[in-house]
Amino acid sequence: MYIPPGFAALTTPRPLVEWHEDYGPVLWWYLDNGHDVDEPPYAGTPLDDDWPWDGDVWAGATLVWTPLPQIARFEPAPAPAEEK
Repeated sequence: MYIPPGFAALTTPRPLVEWHEDYGPVLWWYLDNGHDVDEPPYAGTPLDDDWPWDGDVWAGATLVWTPLPQIARFEPAPAPAEEK
C-alpha cells in the first residue's frame, strides 16, 4: 500500500498544549471517551471568537488537532503583455 510522504504528519493527532498561534488554523477533533469521533472537526484556532470550547475540555474527553492539508490552487497563467 502506498502512503504519500507527510501523511503521518497530517493524520497524527496532537494535544491542545502543542498548538501555537504560529500554526494558524487547524482541524480540532473532539474525542469522546478519548478515542471516539462523534462530531465533525472545528476548523480554526483557540483565539477565534466562536471557539466552541471554553476552559478545559469535559471530563473523559480529549481535544486534539491535526494540520490543515495544503491544497494547491490552480492559478491561470498571466495574459501576455501587449506590444507597443
